Amino acid sequence: MQPKRLIRADSSRLHPVRTCGLKQAVGRPALAGLCQRKKVENRYPSAFPISLNIVINNSPKDLHVFAKGNAYQLVRGHLLKLHVGGATLSGGQETAEIPRIGDRAYHDIVAEAQAKCDANVLVCTHSELRSQTKVRLPRGGELQVSNSGLLLRTAAGPVTEDILGEHAIARIDYIRYLLKALILGNGDFPIDLRALDAEALLQDLIRAGKLSPTDLSDRIQHYENKKIPIDVAFYSSAVRNMGEEVRHALFRAGWHLRNLTDRLCQINTTESARNYPGAPRTGPCERQSYGTEYDRISYEFTEMVIAAFSALDYLYRFFSFVVRRPAGNPTRPKKAHFPDIDPRSALKEAGGARATDLPPKVAPFAIPNLTSRRFGSLRQARNDIAHNFGTDDIRPIVYIGIPRPPKVPLQYSQYTIRDIAPDGTPTRHPWCEQFYRHDRDAQESGYEYLESCWNCTLDTLEWLSARFKAECNDAGIPVRSIPGEGFYFL
Repeated sequence: MQPKRLIRADSSRLHPVRTCGLKQAVGRPALAGLCQRKKVENRYPSAFPISLNIVINNSPKDLHVFAKGNAYQLVRGHLLKLHVGGATLSGGQETAEIPRIGDRAYHDIVAEAQAKCDANVLVCTHSELRSQTKVRLPRGGELQVSNSGLLLRTAAGPVTEDILGEHAIARIDYIRYLLKALILGNGDFPIDLRALDAEALLQDLIRAGKLSPTDLSDRIQHYENKKIPIDVAFYSSAVRNMGEEVRHALFRAGWHLRNLTDRLCQINTTESARNYPGAPRTGPCERQSYGTEYDRISYEFTEMVIAAFSALDYLYRFFSFVVRRPAGNPTRPKKAHFPDIDPRSALKEAGGARATDLPPKVAPFAIPNLTSRRFGSLRQARNDIAHNFGTDDIRPIVYIGIPRPPKVPLQYSQYTIRDIAPDGTPTRHPWCEQFYRHDRDAQESGYEYLESCWNCTLDTLEWLSARFKAECNDAGIPVRSIPGEGFYFL
């Protein structure tokens, strides 16, 4: 069954006339003019400026490599393929060639492609290369990370989310190492092997459905009677597992952003902006499309928002767990919700500020350093979904169109979302919950949300590492200064 479509045409702007579903609207400029969307001069400023792109301490070997044969998906359904002669930028059935003259770097060619269609690269869908990053596995093996996947910006250049994931795990393991040092009095002392074996056995039995909470309490009492420090093993395991929860939620958000991007690229490849009655044969045009196929794009955005904010809740739960003193109590924290409204509560929970803490200038996205409502827009978007307002008033609309010059006339597919200011203030009316005057692109907004969550995670882990290392130094406990770098400390 063909999806129903609304039509916009003959506009002086990127987004032509909206017909409001009236079949006779085309050719009736007076009526069409009532629904014409004006040019947006003052979009919301970004809550997460480019100057605060993700910063990781790993070397340039971690950066994504732009090379011949790579294929990319950009915002609004554009595709880019790098080849020996340069690159092919496509949108719908239209293409534009970008030549490679001399030894021009592919990085510069990608930058030119992004400028031509005013769309950023989001995903590398194919690369014959492998990243130079290698991750050491617990038993001595090495894992080489892929050069493809969702790309996130850093100060030095783009990296894949897999690289950031490994970096996050390295920092979590370093935090676990420092906490173990605080408990045992030396960072290089191992946890009692009997406790590690017992904890692993109990976890296996729990996952197999063979232990109830009462059974677990009995087993714990049994090991404690034998003077086996089962609590230390459970605590160390919980630190790692709770850190993994954060990474898993971030990966889940990235997965849905990639799916959203892929669906828009498929629509842009298979459909035509001129496929409606009275569409101009040449020049700019745009149509509105809604139906089951387009609903799925909204589903991906919705799931991405939920996963992104879940990562922040998981992160604060992790934060609350590891700053609790004395270290070593495996009891999980209760009702730990991300405190972006009043970040000072996080600092109070950590025992107040200390001179050795990383300041906002160094780690601006660390939870204790956040300004109030830094994540207000993401929180409001999540609340809209949680309280059943959703991201759209009735159902999502996807715009498929061809822009006016000076932009390259490549077809695009775009999904816009409701107006929410960076501080979380929504634009609404008593009779209508959603407004769209600020032309918020779902992919760009989702990318900002995800990037900010990665920033918050990595800065918070750095803040915790500095805090715990200072604690060890103050207590005269010898610890290593080098981060984990993928090594899984026990």
